[in-house]
Amino acid sequence: MVVTDINMPEMDGIEMARHIKAINPDAAYIVLSGNSDVKSIKKFREIGFCAYLVKPLEFKDLFDAIANGHQEVEQQRERERVLGATTDA
Repeated sequence: MVVTDINMPEMDGIEMARHIKAINPDAAYIVLSGNSDVKSIKKFREIGFCAYLVKPLEFKDLFDAIANGHQEVEQQRERERVLGATTDA
């Protein structure tokens, strides 16, 4: 699971998400931002984020997004396990 801001000193969150996606395509992304910039949301949607939270945020929203992201990752792992068992049979 990756929780990132869009604005960072060395690279932006979109660039970082693309690098991580290349290494671990199943990673879940939660994006934090100070604004609801539609262009950024579209870019992250292409990458496959599970939540886009606008700051300031309620911690409950962040915790819910983490729980949902974890659930998505677990569901993906289960699908891969079932698919692997099906192809092995």
